[in-house]
Amino acid sequence: MSKIAKIIKQLREEAGLSATDLHRRSGLSLAYISKLEDGQYDELALRLKTAKSLSTGLGLTLRHFFERIGVIEGNDNSPSLYLLKTALRSDGGLSVEQADNVLKYVDFIKSAPRDSKV
Repeated sequence: MSKIAKIIKQLREEAGLSATDLHRRSGLSLAYISKLEDGQYDELALRLKTAKSLSTGLGLTLRHFFERIGVIEGNDNSPSLYLLKTALRSDGGLSVEQADNVLKYVDFIKSAPRDSKV
């Protein structure tokens, strides 16, 4: 199981949600959520739209979701911004310029005060 898969399952359990609850709240299929939590999807397959759906389903802001899965924290144990850029570009996603703009926004979020509503 991948690190992100474990964290997503942990977040769901912390929220007191079953996989079915998360399916209903996120709009993602139950099969997708089960496979994601089982680590059957490559971490690079987590698209921005999917991350937003998961964060909504879990009752988290997108920023908090990215922090919890380690995408926007700068520690050595977290996925890199390269991982995020690759995910944004996967399957006909964003252009290079658009992905770079998202990463600039991530840098902005990282520097914003913790109590701001970014």
